[in-house]
Amino acid sequence: MQLKTKEEIEKIFLTESSFDKLFDAFKLSIDLGLEDTHLFQVLLANPHLTKEQVTFFSESCCKYFPENSYSIYLWTGNILEQACTPYEKNETAFEYYKKAANLNPTQCEPYINMLNLYDYEFNRDTNKTIIDLINSNLKSINDKPKIFTLLREHFKKMGDEQKQIACAKLAAKYSKRSN
Repeated sequence: MQLKTKEEIEKIFLTESSFDKLFDAFKLSIDLGLEDTHLFQVLLANPHLTKEQVTFFSESCCKYFPENSYSIYLWTGNILEQACTPYEKNETAFEYYKKAANLNPTQCEPYINMLNLYDYEFNRDTNKTIIDLINSNLKSINDKPKIFTLLREHFKKMGDEQKQIACAKLAAKYSKRSN
């Protein structure tokens, strides 16, 4: 039976455990031109997919529908972040948040998500990369009060009182400007 409706494809994306059947439904959605970010988010959230399969579908969605890449990359990062154990490096999720940030550097959400990946227990290379990337994009981020408030909390956890105070002042400064 040939699938014809978006609803039938979505049902497969929600419930199917076979990669082959998911792939066939995905290919059909591409062939039908179903350019629906929500539909592909449902596919990427399928709990039967491996991390490699999630990244395959994510990259394929972005190839066929590049205008949805920001949302797909952000969603992929969220899915991969949830799929990792607490002690796992989680570099793949970070890479997808970075892709989203590169596509839309003014949006705060990718940077917030990156900061959630910061490992306060272990000194990982990605920790420095996260902070460096946020710092290098501070000028372009639209919601400065929010990002500086989050950075204040980050530096509080780090025990860096000077940076905590500096971020609190910057959050207050930009908050006044936006009112």
